[in-house]
Amino acid sequence: MENFIHRLLSTLLLICISVTCRAATLNNSSDQRRAADTCADPTLADVWVEAYNPSLTAHIIRSPWVFVASIAMGLDWQFQGPVFRAWENPQEFTVPLYEFNKPDNTDILFLPSTDGNPPTVAGYENSGITGYVYATQVCGSVPLLVAANAATTDHWYTTNVLHHSSIVASGWTDEGVAAFVLPLTSGKLFLLVLLNQSHS
Repeated sequence: MENFIHRLLSTLLLICISVTCRAATLNNSSDQRRAADTCADPTLADVWVEAYNPSLTAHIIRSPWVFVASIAMGLDWQFQGPVFRAWENPQEFTVPLYEFNKPDNTDILFLPSTDGNPPTVAGYENSGITGYVYATQVCGSVPLLVAANAATTDHWYTTNVLHHSSIVASGWTDEGVAAFVLPLTSGKLFLLVLLNQSHS
């Protein structure tokens, strides 16, 4: 019963994050002043969240609905919080963000296509396009930073420079910038993350 309640609360939390951030995006005046001829429409961007699967020792970033579906199927993804905003569908001025998995699913990478062709990574399988991001830092975007743990073959993604520096200082390897994404825009996200942590 406790597991069911935890899954239900996680699902509700993911739905709240998506709705809260979409509303914040629509009301963000700096996003509204975009240059229509150089930037993708930020009001169409959605929040992306990160989750961790302890049985795979892998982190993944996705739109919240993917995790709602995964939780309903009984998959062991543990919600870690919102990370950035990006687009699920192609937008002008964006590039595809591809997901790559090791054949045994013990590591997941995210890489953009900068030339219109899917990138290739030795030892990984292309799982397809997971979203759309900027290839360079434009239109108020921020770097999506990557850190890797060779011992567990895990990659972790964040837009928070302090968090990235801290995990690298703890022994993870700095793997630079994966792509450029829109920052989170709502202060309510912190409260939602605290609520989720209090129920885990």
